[in-house]
Amino acid sequence: MHEDITAIILAGGKSSRMGSDKALLQIGGRTVIEGVVGLLQSLFPEILLSVNSPLAYEFLHLPLVQDVYRSAGPLAGIHAALRESANEKNLIISCDLPLMSREMIDVVASRPTDKALLIVRAAGYLQPFPGLYRRSLLPLLEDLLREPAGLQGVGRRRHAIHALYDRVEIEIIEAGDLPLYRAELFFNLNNQNDYQAILNRPASLSLGST
Repeated sequence: MHEDITAIILAGGKSSRMGSDKALLQIGGRTVIEGVVGLLQSLFPEILLSVNSPLAYEFLHLPLVQDVYRSAGPLAGIHAALRESANEKNLIISCDLPLMSREMIDVVASRPTDKALLIVRAAGYLQPFPGLYRRSLLPLLEDLLREPAGLQGVGRRRHAIHALYDRVEIEIIEAGDLPLYRAELFFNLNNQNDYQAILNRPASLSLGST
């Protein structure tokens, strides 16, 4: 149990490509969000849920946090949840990773670092979630969120999470170096094709199995 880390689940997205709230989709007899909560409960004493529709998530009986900066993407969810966290270190995960494992989350939470942000690189890409985000990022997040969401640099939006990468030193875990790594751990549930692909998998390979 990571007593000094708060777990945060981001579930405030619009799910526009899915057509319905992807966190509430059913897989294997439970919702996607229940699967993610189940991964976290044995690792973290405090779990916060970042949402924009609180009534839909009351059944989880978890503290619910709403964005201060509306329609500003995942940075807004991270910002709002970090404000409410009781800890400096926070394990943040999105609600759309139905194949993530408890072991991968534990690796991220257990990695010692003095950086404000620790994330994983998998399949050649920086994966923002699960990641270890320090509460000391709040001033930088405020700065990013107060600015208009115009184009920045090479086409990146200021409110996109990559804008945070550009402004802070990052510790990176190379997933390919881990014996437990499987490519599907970072499978994102974004649209109906993704959902059908998950439903067609063997039950033993869904929702955080190891």
